[in-house]
Amino acid sequence: MKIALSKLTLSPLVAAVVCASTLGASAYADLLDDFSTSDESNYQFLPAWNNPSDGWNVGSGVFSPSIPGNATGAWLWKGAELSTVGDSVSLDFWIINADPGLGTAAGLYFANTLTSPTAAAEISLLAWGGSSSTLQFNGSDTPSQSVSGPQTGLSTLTVTLTGQTADSSTYSVNLAGGGLGDYNGTFTFGASSAYFGPSLYDGNNPGDVIYDNLTANIQDVPEPSVLAVAGLGGLSLLLFRRRK
Repeated sequence: MKIALSKLTLSPLVAAVVCASTLGASAYADLLDDFSTSDESNYQFLPAWNNPSDGWNVGSGVFSPSIPGNATGAWLWKGAELSTVGDSVSLDFWIINADPGLGTAAGLYFANTLTSPTAAAEISLLAWGGSSSTLQFNGSDTPSQSVSGPQTGLSTLTVTLTGQTADSSTYSVNLAGGGLGDYNGTFTFGASSAYFGPSLYDGNNPGDVIYDNLTANIQDVPEPSVLAVAGLGGLSLLLFRRRK
């Protein structure tokens, strides 16, 4: 049976819903990088402390950078930021060879811009190779916490945006796995949204610290065009009802 397409019409409300759902999604949960290939173009290197050089290194399916000595570097993901309550990011990491002197720290870095941030914070595990480590919150009022260990494999650090104001935001923090004692807590960041990515302090050689599976769950804010289509749909529905 043939259907004359010219006879098929959608109500204005249905058309608006179809267009809006086509143009904008509500959320996505993505494995941003499993480091199976090396693509630093997805990241912005940030010499966060003491101006280190970029020690990017990906091989054997993991990210194993180097930032020697008393310095911190971070690699911020360019494609998304935590900006809506419910947004989260997680990262797997393992400090295999910690510097026994200064200690070695690995975790997630947050900044309000990709370059020259005015607000920045680091949530990282600081280890010296002993039986305990310290979960530190640099750039936040949250005090450092002792975490039992040592790491025997990949641990997962998960940070979730739980509240925000015009100039600050709060996050829940979970650290689990890899032989460490679980940690659950909160921290405050000095901006309403944040870019994110792996960070490293005093990892002298590639392989001292490895990272895997950078994952984000981001609530997608509809584009202005989507909101405009929805508004036109509502106006069309009103005119349609008046004509009837």
